Amino acid sequence: MALPKIETRSGAKLRTRASKREKTGTLILILLCLLGWVLLMHKASGEDGDEGNSNMQVEVEEEAVPLERINRLLHVSSDALVAKTIKKCIPQENSKCKTYVPENSGQRITLSAPPGGLTDFFSKLVEKTIQAAGGKTKDGVSIEWLPTSHISPYGYGKTHGWTKIIRVVPEPIMLGAVDSLLEHYPEPSIPPLDDIKASLRQQIRYHCRLNHIAAHTSLLTLSWNEISELGLKELIEKVESFLDLEHGEGNSLDKELDSLTSERDKSVSDVANRIFKMVNGVEGIDFMSYSSITNDVIKDEMALSKDLTAWPCQSFWTVGEESDRLKLSPAISAIAKAISPDCDSTMNECFVKRDKCEAKGDGECK
Repeated sequence: MALPKIETRSGAKLRTRASKREKTGTLILILLCLLGWVLLMHKASGEDGDEGNSNMQVEVEEEAVPLERINRLLHVSSDALVAKTIKKCIPQENSKCKTYVPENSGQRITLSAPPGGLTDFFSKLVEKTIQAAGGKTKDGVSIEWLPTSHISPYGYGKTHGWTKIIRVVPEPIMLGAVDSLLEHYPEPSIPPLDDIKASLRQQIRYHCRLNHIAAHTSLLTLSWNEISELGLKELIEKVESFLDLEHGEGNSLDKELDSLTSERDKSVSDVANRIFKMVNGVEGIDFMSYSSITNDVIKDEMALSKDLTAWPCQSFWTVGEESDRLKLSPAISAIAKAISPDCDSTMNECFVKRDKCEAKGDGECK
């Protein structure tokens, strides 16, 4: 009969040491796997805005940054606060959406947008869409296409003079803010952080004003993502539907879709990359602090405007730093002038005190 094996003291020690080595090796392997996973996730999150921005600037000198990545990097969580408050007024959906047509005139249609290049191609596309329809609605009413950066005065159609208004909301909203600064800071110039914050405030206040107009005037709201990413045929259909245009057989735009799509893609990429380089070059901030600063400005503006509902909206001329809201740089003053109501125009009438003050550059308006 075989005797049972008896563990000697020295053998037990050897087995214990081997077991410990195996456990230690396994633990090290697990830790290395975890470390690799963390590094991989950090690299991936570094491409996303707000929560995942890294503490180093992105190299953009050699080639264009894809539009999708720019949108992610400049996006912050508070962009959602703006997006959910944006209004529209489509006459086919709401009978309160008026379409004022001046006497002895056709319909007056505008793209209302702050100065900059983000909407250049889209403005051209709308104009071509109107021309392709013969410059008239389905009912034969003539159309004037008059894009402008000046915000409409407060009031109804007879006051602001427009039949229908189109607007584009930048997503993220910072795209529009920096876009307006480009002509004032041509490459390689970079604006100070205070100007970027001030322009962001102006951008939000501009859309606050348009929200009020959308309470009674026909207004089509499109997002930056729609005008930059939608198939051109679908985008044209949205415009035709809003403006009540006929798209007959042999429409000239049908033959241009491919070339116009290429032109659109190049246009939006060029502008977005210029914007991104400007933000990326601002001295003293990285993308993590950028997110914090941008969120603070947006939240402050949403509180001041009660989520873009307070009447009247805050002035374009009081966007300076908290220590002196009226102290503006020449660039910010120029933007404020370009987006304030044009009270000298023969098309409209300024009767609200705030509009008269804005037109004169009077932010205090006492």
